[in-house]
Amino acid sequence: MEIAYGHDIAPKNDRFVELAEKSVDMLSEATGAASVLNVFPLLLRLPSWMPGMGFKVLAKKCTAMTSEMLEVPWSTVKHQMAEGTARPSLASTWIARNKESGAGEEADHIARDAAAVLYAAGADTGVATMTTGLLAPLTNPDVQRRAQDEIDSVIARISLPTFEDRAKLPYVGAVVREVLRWHYAVPLSVMREAGMDDVYDEMFIPKDGYL
Repeated sequence: MEIAYGHDIAPKNDRFVELAEKSVDMLSEATGAASVLNVFPLLLRLPSWMPGMGFKVLAKKCTAMTSEMLEVPWSTVKHQMAEGTARPSLASTWIARNKESGAGEEADHIARDAAAVLYAAGADTGVATMTTGLLAPLTNPDVQRRAQDEIDSVIARISLPTFEDRAKLPYVGAVVREVLRWHYAVPLSVMREAGMDDVYDEMFIPKDGYL
């Protein structure tokens, strides 16, 4: 949130965080409910008051919540910039650049959406990874002990490890990579598309096929 909007998150009841969390939760619920449209697209034409059309009501609520999540922090940064109180952030940088270049409303909307995605996508994945990072040493105490011994040998117990200590902590680095591999929050290997017909291990891969 600080990187995206220069916003210092409050310990409790932070409006921006609540908007983002509610929007992500509602999007997850709506995406699952609306998947029936992929099979029966005609349902989209039925009125929302009919039995079984609750997903359409949910979709409207989700749209309103998402719009608020996009607009509120973005407008707040614009207001802070007008008053000269905005902190350095991606949002303030993009707003200033769009204004200088006269990029227009479409560019403003693209930048607004990108700033929102930065937090919405990063928050859940970050929490999931940290949860896995807590689970890993609990289920593997020997690994935890060895990682702690390595940290103690490098920096003792006077501070926390920093990026400058990374080269001296190969085992801890391996643990971090294993956490990312073990229960990954999102697939680390993105889907690719074949540029031409091909054969691999006696299997035919058609052009434009997904790998």
